[in-house]
Amino acid sequence: LAPRCSRFLGWAWFRPLAGLSYSMYLLQFVGFRLLAKPFLLFIGNSLVDAPLWLGILAAYMAAALFILGCIPLAFLNYAFVELPGARAGKRCLELLERLGASVWPLACDAAAAAAAALASAICCWTC
Repeated sequence: LAPRCSRFLGWAWFRPLAGLSYSMYLLQFVGFRLLAKPFLLFIGNSLVDAPLWLGILAAYMAAALFILGCIPLAFLNYAFVELPGARAGKRCLELLERLGASVWPLACDAAAAAAAALASAICCWTC
C-alpha cells in the first residue's frame, strides 16, 4: 500500500498543493470562516426536516468550500510570507556563519521570540 500511495502522491500535479500544505494548515480556520461557516449557517435551518442524504451532501459541500477557501489564502501566505521568510532565514544563517558561532545563542533567542510573536498575531487575527 505504501509504494502505491507514494507513487500517487508523487505525481507532478500534487507538487503545488504540497508547497501550499503548511500555509493551508495555518489558515484553515480563516478559510472555514470565510466560506464553509456562512454556507452551513445559510442552509442549516433548511436541513432540519431534509433526508439524510441531503445532509451528507451538504457536509461534503462544506468540506469542499473549506478547502477552496483555504487555497487562495494559502497561496498568498506562501508567496508573501513563507518564501521571503525562507530567503531571509537563509541569508541570516549565511551571515551568522561568517560572524562565527558566538552569536548563535542570541540568534536562536531572537528567532524564537519572532516565531512566538508571529504565532500570537495569527491566533489573535483568526479568533
